[in-house]
Amino acid sequence: MNAGRVSLTVDAVRYEINKRVRLGVASTFLAGRIELGQQVRTYVQKAQHFALPRDPNKPIIMIGHGTGVAPFRAFLQERLATNAPGPHWLYFGH
Repeated sequence: MNAGRVSLTVDAVRYEINKRVRLGVASTFLAGRIELGQQVRTYVQKAQHFALPRDPNKPIIMIGHGTGVAPFRAFLQERLATNAPGPHWLYFGH
């Protein structure tokens, strides 16, 4: 949908257990410990069994139950970019 561009959806992991603050390594790094415009090394890993249906007319219901909204966002963008006529819904809770 956006050629030459990569988008990330990051929620910084911060919580406390036994009066000790815990921080997510990658999420807090991306959310607050790098400067705007700074380059970050990344890699792409293919998801073997996590994909849209082959038939673009098939309706899809996506449920992100706190596991992350990014892959579902990408599915919606792909459906829009390919003009897939099938209806689609995303339910997401954090």
